[in-house]
Amino acid sequence: MNVRERILMSDHEKSKAQLIEELETLRARLAESGPSEIGSTAGEEALPDCGERFNALYDRSLFCIFVYDLEGRFMDANMATLSMLGYSREEFLSKTVLSIVGEAQAAKAMKAMEEIKRNGFLRKPNEYRLKRKDGRAIWIEVESCMLYREGKPRAIQGVAREITERKCAEDALRNGEEKYRALFEESQDAIFITTPEGKLADINPAGLGLFGFSSKEEILKIDVARDLYFNPRDREKYQRAMAEQGHVKEYEIDLKKKDGQKVIVEVTAVTVCDGGGNITAYRGIMRDVTTQKQLEQQVIQSQKMEGIGRLAAGIAHDFNNLLTSIIGYAGMMQMKLDPGDPHLTYVNQIVKVADRCTTLVKQILAFSRKSMIQPKILDLNDVIENFETMFKRVLGEDMAVECKTEEGLGNVKADPGQIEQIIMNLAVNSRDAMPKGGKLLIETGNVEIDEEYIKRYPYARQGRYVLLSVSDTGCGMDEETLSHIFEPFFTTKEKGVGTGLGLSTVYGIVKQSEGHITVASEVGKGTTVQVYLPRIDESVEGADSLPPASRLHRGKETVLVVEDDESVRELAVEILSECGHTALEAKSGEDALSLLEEEGVEIDLLLTDVVMYDTSGRELAEKLSASRPGLKVLYMSGYSEEVISHHGVLDKDIHFIQKPFTPVELTKKIREILDT
Repeated sequence: MNVRERILMSDHEKSKAQLIEELETLRARLAESGPSEIGSTAGEEALPDCGERFNALYDRSLFCIFVYDLEGRFMDANMATLSMLGYSREEFLSKTVLSIVGEAQAAKAMKAMEEIKRNGFLRKPNEYRLKRKDGRAIWIEVESCMLYREGKPRAIQGVAREITERKCAEDALRNGEEKYRALFEESQDAIFITTPEGKLADINPAGLGLFGFSSKEEILKIDVARDLYFNPRDREKYQRAMAEQGHVKEYEIDLKKKDGQKVIVEVTAVTVCDGGGNITAYRGIMRDVTTQKQLEQQVIQSQKMEGIGRLAAGIAHDFNNLLTSIIGYAGMMQMKLDPGDPHLTYVNQIVKVADRCTTLVKQILAFSRKSMIQPKILDLNDVIENFETMFKRVLGEDMAVECKTEEGLGNVKADPGQIEQIIMNLAVNSRDAMPKGGKLLIETGNVEIDEEYIKRYPYARQGRYVLLSVSDTGCGMDEETLSHIFEPFFTTKEKGVGTGLGLSTVYGIVKQSEGHITVASEVGKGTTVQVYLPRIDESVEGADSLPPASRLHRGKETVLVVEDDESVRELAVEILSECGHTALEAKSGEDALSLLEEEGVEIDLLLTDVVMYDTSGRELAEKLSASRPGLKVLYMSGYSEEVISHHGVLDKDIHFIQKPFTPVELTKKIREILDT
């Protein structure tokens, strides 16, 4: 639309045809006039009078119309121009184009004047920010053309309209776009736009980082379903959900990075549709929740393991009482039968099977971290050196075993037997993973666990540790197998081979020793198990003296047996009586107190269960010791209840025997206590 048409359309009182005719008359009159007739620089001469109708068009137009000479000095202006700028006619005609637009826009105005002189008009409107007389800033849009007389340029005519509201709206829009762009670029979450066909239309820097791409150009070339989805079929499910609902919220998808590594994301997105309701794009935000999901799985796994552990400990405790009776009575029969008695073979088999059951129960208790342990200050290097010959024999000649122990290794506090059990279980697992032979590497070292490590393994704690690492070159494990390896009775071996308690036992021992364990494995590339035990500064303790012979130890002391399990209580009384002791029995703490008070007997030793239905063995011992200072006590139990230990750790001055026990072990322990 040209200048004339803009002016004509602004005057709604006249028809378009009439206004065009009047404007043509105005242009013709101006063309016939000389410079002096158009107006002087001081505005002393007015435009030729074109009649009332021209004056109505000129002064009543809603558009601002003005004329200035080729030097930029104003010659005339209509009422709309004067009203817009707030000047009187005299004030306005005393100004120039450059003084109105200001110094900052002077170059722009000069360039526009040159274009008008060269072409006769402006190809496109110019925008200027002006100041009214009262100082208020406004925006105008100007279109200009040359006025000629006898074919020569005489003056320039401009038509302007105020566009302040439009500019404010544009500024607001631009500011909004800038804020959106800043949000888009700076967001820590990935923001994306994809097409239904599987192409990325846009993605922010966080998205590039999430998927491991170095540039937007690179990632925009990929096929979303093929290159980003861990399972391409998941995209079909995502598209169905978007089509049915029009949006998804916290929709979980397994995607993959540029290097193929899996990343779990939560997507919140909406569909973008055209006027016909057809989906043209998906727009949304995705958040990396891989670490969060791993932590959730660790918590679930930990809770599951704790639940299984509590169940296992309860079952093992009851089973230990049964085994104590079986092993005890079978042991008594072994000692009473002559060496040539044919029945001795049957009894020996009973003892052999019971011993296997005892080992199984010990593994369950170790897993559940309920077993009673007697920790000592140890040097792992010494344990490995003393144990190396035995486990090499167990592993076989086709296994190459290498031990790399670090000099100056810190000490740990743990049960020596349990540390040997850790090494043996891990070594046997490695052997089973290398049926055709391979290499087993056992290493030790001092390590410091810092915050970076804890970010990867949140269940660990900062501090100084001693590391025991066992690596093999076996078949390795996939992610699914790795997620179950510490579960009791889970095994990858053939049916009937192994109990599935190897790593469960290791897990329980390590946790009971206040350490932690990590496993890294890859199919076809072997497995590495790393055990971290807290490092301490105490010195290694000396070896304990062992009690002498494997036989029943006799005596004439009085022993009070307090046990709520009838079969165990009767067995203990029979063993002690057989050895010459005077054995008293009570099925509870209350019965024991009543027995001693009524009969007034003195006892030399209290043999009591740790946990009973009415009291604990420790509480009973404290009550009896109040009136019998120096009373010797032997505790027995199938598991720990923190009554005599803190987190399963026994004090040095407390004597304890683990169920199930043999008659020889019981009498040997009692004799040892009574003789000290």
